[in-house]
Amino acid sequence: MPRFYVGFLAFLFVVSCVAVQLTLRGRPEVRPINFAPLVFDNQSGLGQSIPRFPLFLIYQQNVGMLRNAFQSAQEAFPGQIVIIDNSEDTELSRHPDFQDAAAYYHTVTLLNFPQLMNLLAALSKAWGFDYFGWMHSDGVVLRKDTSEDIGAIVQSKLQGMSSSSWGVAFTYYDILAFYNTKVVLEHPWDENYLQNYMADCDVYQRWRLARYSTDKLPGIDKHIQLVHVGSVPEKR
Repeated sequence: MPRFYVGFLAFLFVVSCVAVQLTLRGRPEVRPINFAPLVFDNQSGLGQSIPRFPLFLIYQQNVGMLRNAFQSAQEAFPGQIVIIDNSEDTELSRHPDFQDAAAYYHTVTLLNFPQLMNLLAALSKAWGFDYFGWMHSDGVVLRKDTSEDIGAIVQSKLQGMSSSSWGVAFTYYDILAFYNTKVVLEHPWDENYLQNYMADCDVYQRWRLARYSTDKLPGIDKHIQLVHVGSVPEKR
């Protein structure tokens, strides 16, 4: 290859690197939130009544869709559902359909997706849980045998896994997933530059590089099926 082309390609590479650095420097920094005061302000003992582990549902919009998710999750995981209200007001705290939730937590400010996932781990740590579950608020969990206690089945499977070997255990992708609290706290979601799907791709890859598994929960298909109805803003 002629020297001219080699030099030209090298020049383009340097220019690209400089452009990326300038772009990143120009972006406003999202400062990581110190969740400790949020967890312990008016939250002391909140998680003590939750059996086995908490299963979180995050609310931002569409009460009707959350209602479907909550009712199905409550049947499969009775007494384990914690609602995180990430809306601008506290309407869910007064909503009769969610009074059976094991706990209700309203964020003090609107959080992005990575911040919310890190909050779930912080709450679980504060409440003394080694792992926690998270389900999409537009998902529905269906039991194949309505007499089964899915929470007990999942707990048995998670307890059979070495706490030092896994980061996340999926069901149907992450429509419903279970997370190792310690791993999330040590290798949290990136709160600065990555959002939503890309933030998931990033954190799962970092966990795999750290030798934590990101596999499907063994045998879960025998007990449940997940339906993803899609997130649609509620018409008001």
